[in-house]
Amino acid sequence: MENLNDLVPDVVVVEMLPGDVTTPDLCNYHLIEAIPPGNVQVSDVSITTVSLAWEAAAGEVWGYIVTCLCDSETHGEQRTDSESVTFQDLKPGLKYDFQIKTQLKSGGLSQPALTSAHTEPKLEDFLKNVGLKENYKEKLSLSSVLQIDKKAVTEEAAKCLSDLPWCFLKRSLHHFGP
Repeated sequence: MENLNDLVPDVVVVEMLPGDVTTPDLCNYHLIEAIPPGNVQVSDVSITTVSLAWEAAAGEVWGYIVTCLCDSETHGEQRTDSESVTFQDLKPGLKYDFQIKTQLKSGGLSQPALTSAHTEPKLEDFLKNVGLKENYKEKLSLSSVLQIDKKAVTEEAAKCLSDLPWCFLKRSLHHFGP
């Protein structure tokens, strides 16, 4: 039997067997290891927030401790009972690393599950709001420009943010000519 002092478990459960309880040979030692959460995913990203979600860890979980790091410096730490968390007040355009540890009711902590995410730059957030994020790195094709003719140019007001770029282009070409 191993010496109990040589074991460094998160939790030790001692099961007493019938007989003399003062005899160490009559005890069974079971190690309960905290398991990290599974399938950690970045569920949402904006210019100042990152949301994470994961699958629940097995065992008697008390909660999760989530640490946010940027350039190896701790930006924040949250304890949660749920399988998701959102970090706010992040800086745009930076890479953040996240460590998610399972905490057992007994106090034991798991090894961290790791993930990372980049917050969006301010320009990309604007482009997403006006519906141009998908076209940001592409040039406007000639066929797209040629779709604008006298029939397509209307004085109709934009109904949402994503209508603005198309309305601007149509009106610009109408005033300055194709």
